[in-house]
Amino acid sequence: MPITTTLTNTNPMVIDGNCFTNQITVAQKIYSTSSEVIGTLDTCSSGCDCAACCYSHKVFGETVYSSDLKNDRFQFMALAREDSGNVTFTMQKNETDLFTVTDQTFGDWTDAGGYASNLRLASFYVNWGTVFRTHGEGDYRMKIVTDAIGGGTNTVYSDNFDLLPYINSNVNETVVFNWTQNGIILDNSIDFTSLNIPQWLRLPGHVGFENAVELLVEEHETAPHEFVQVQDQVLFAHVYESELLPFSVTNVILKDLILANEITVTNYNYYDHFAITEQLLKPDSVVEFKSYPYNKCAKLKIKFNNKVRNTIKRNYL
Repeated sequence: MPITTTLTNTNPMVIDGNCFTNQITVAQKIYSTSSEVIGTLDTCSSGCDCAACCYSHKVFGETVYSSDLKNDRFQFMALAREDSGNVTFTMQKNETDLFTVTDQTFGDWTDAGGYASNLRLASFYVNWGTVFRTHGEGDYRMKIVTDAIGGGTNTVYSDNFDLLPYINSNVNETVVFNWTQNGIILDNSIDFTSLNIPQWLRLPGHVGFENAVELLVEEHETAPHEFVQVQDQVLFAHVYESELLPFSVTNVILKDLILANEITVTNYNYYDHFAITEQLLKPDSVVEFKSYPYNKCAKLKIKFNNKVRNTIKRNYL
């Protein structure tokens, strides 16, 4: 779903014709487009099978809590107009206001002014399991309201979230990435220095069809030309291969996720060989990024290595 910005200010101040928003933790620059052009692009063409027009994040919760692995999370962030300024998070169900975040009932909420190193930043780390047990399954999205330049307010809507009960058949063929971000990403309007904010994303796809194992051998040759083991190490590489994803999601992956300080991966796939559960992985390379004709979505493959590489045999201390 394309991001939507509503300006209740009747005479908003425009800077260089650009609107800066924060969609799914990554600041994006949304370029102004003439209304004549937008009018011709309001729907997908008849041949478009891409989910960009109606993409929803699949998220899950349990009727009775048993594990964090079965109750999804998601981090919403926004920057106030000024230090300790106004940011309002309102959860919507079926595009109707459901509750405004004012406490920790449905997740971890930090209002603007709550982060000492970034007084403009506000965040809400929603617990979809708690939302599911209180309000049930359905179509959800977050409405974020901030003060506008020159007066009035800006209203921004997140992507849609399809909240479903956690059932093995529902979560199959998905992968969860959980990461923390620190430091500065130069083209992101949020300075993550010293924040270590948790972020969370469930994606369609799998980790396992193109995994690789490598043996590194260190040895020495004796006088009679016998090769003696010094140290052997086994390295494991895991390749995440996505399904078709819209720009709002690939942008998060390429401009936030793979730049993270620490990434934990859990693979929810029946047929992948390796069981990967909350495993620390480190991005190695973007193996493939593939877009398609007459389709707004793209697929990608990312290679990860184990961050902890301790499958090592040595014959010395």
